[in-house]
Amino acid sequence: MTTISEGLLPGCITNFSTTLEILLLDSNKIYGSIPVGIGKFINLQRLEIWNNRWSGTIPAAIAELQNLGILGLQRYRFSGNIPPSIGNLKILFKLSLTYNLLEGNIPSTLGQCENLEEIDLSNNNLITGSLHIEVRKLKNLEILDVSRNMLEGEIPSTLGSCTKVLRVMDFSQNNLSGEILKFLTRLFLDNLNLSYNNLEGMVPTGVYKNASATSVTGNSKLCGGISKFKLPKCGSKKSNGKRLPVALNLVISIVSGLVGLALALSICFFFGFSHLRHQGAFKIFKSFIAECKALRNIRHRNLIKVLTACLGVDYQGNDFKALVYEFIHNRSPEKWLYPISKEDETYERPRNLNLLRRLNIAIDVASALNYLHHDCQPVTAHCDLKPSNVLLDDDMTARVGDFGLARFLPPTQYGVGNEVSTIGDVYSYGILLLELMIREKPSDIMFEGDMNLHKFAKMALPNHVKDIVDSILLNDDEKLVVRGDQKQTQAKINVIIECVISMVRIGVACSMESPQDRMKMTNVVHELQSIKNTLLGPKNLATCKEI
Repeated sequence: MTTISEGLLPGCITNFSTTLEILLLDSNKIYGSIPVGIGKFINLQRLEIWNNRWSGTIPAAIAELQNLGILGLQRYRFSGNIPPSIGNLKILFKLSLTYNLLEGNIPSTLGQCENLEEIDLSNNNLITGSLHIEVRKLKNLEILDVSRNMLEGEIPSTLGSCTKVLRVMDFSQNNLSGEILKFLTRLFLDNLNLSYNNLEGMVPTGVYKNASATSVTGNSKLCGGISKFKLPKCGSKKSNGKRLPVALNLVISIVSGLVGLALALSICFFFGFSHLRHQGAFKIFKSFIAECKALRNIRHRNLIKVLTACLGVDYQGNDFKALVYEFIHNRSPEKWLYPISKEDETYERPRNLNLLRRLNIAIDVASALNYLHHDCQPVTAHCDLKPSNVLLDDDMTARVGDFGLARFLPPTQYGVGNEVSTIGDVYSYGILLLELMIREKPSDIMFEGDMNLHKFAKMALPNHVKDIVDSILLNDDEKLVVRGDQKQTQAKINVIIECVISMVRIGVACSMESPQDRMKMTNVVHELQSIKNTLLGPKNLATCKEI
């Protein structure tokens, strides 16, 4: 048995005997790609190398492991398609590819793996298309989980052939449409999750005797069913839409009178003061006042513009306070980087941030902090910088917002050693930049014990950065590569890799543990601008276009 706790998977692993039957490398800190030579282990019956830091695509050589019974490749950052050749694994009975970045159709050839008992393809939000699996052949299927993808079309009626053993079916958070088919009445499921799709019509009667194990939430066009589902009666003209609270209507009316009816608004800090009297209401009030003071004096193209503040009384006579911002259309980088959360009921096809866009976001946020720290009077510490507090406008310009925790600093608190200082913002910026590049949250399960996002990036510098960053950054070269001979193309690719390394290095430098070792935002802006100039180059400056 070989134990590899951290680092690249050594190439010598393919020198193991071809009689190897079990290979378990799960829950380590291995990065890089799976060796192509993995296909030589023709007697392998169990391959579990999940919960590591792999990247790249699933190698087609996996299909050569025709004695494989268990394949666990979950919790990676694999991109690309599920190889159709996976259908060659005739003995496979458990397949888990959850929590990756896989895209394209689910291959119909998966239906050739007739011994499959469990399929988990969930949390691959870039998968598109309909469910093409020939499920009628999967007579032994017990668990089917394709949740949190972008699947379209109807629930396949061929699932009715799996009635004898199928006990868990999760289609939640997709774009499935059509009606809930009556064949579901013949299934004896322990769990059925159809929530957050576009299903419509009447829920078949007598289907769900155990409502606690069944969910149809988030399908606004469904009707009927048992009372616990709280769906409208079929044929009812009652609107499914929610009425706006009186207080919210009041805010919108006030602002409309000030800035015109055509202005779209985003309203924050809306709360009933009396309901919070025993839950830290005074602190929330102070937060509201702090944000008002901060936004009253600061003006910068990379800060969200506040239109007005509203004070009033809601329909129950409770005080409320609201800040009214301009509407920012493209939401936050967090929504672009990570899977759509369960709370979202509107599903848009995931969009990618290429290298140039991420660099521009990094420059915009750094410019905003540089203004707050060096050009704003009084000097302001944001104190809550993170991807969700940055919004992208129609031109994809980044705007920093949410000043509820902001602090104004006298001259003695500009530097190091104080409870609140601008140095804390620098650290937060470093983590934000690393998130942009690596596409991993600091709270991810992979960062346990002594490992954190900063250490993870620092360990990879400089030679292994390309193994840990978001693969999209290195696969998006055609947007920037010079059209020409092979030498020119390779030279530009090398420039892209160097730019990525430089950005990760800045993220590490800003998030150093010792405040004295962190970069100043003025230097960050200067270096990022230099990286952008290098990335584009004089020959590409006029022709490079963002998508």
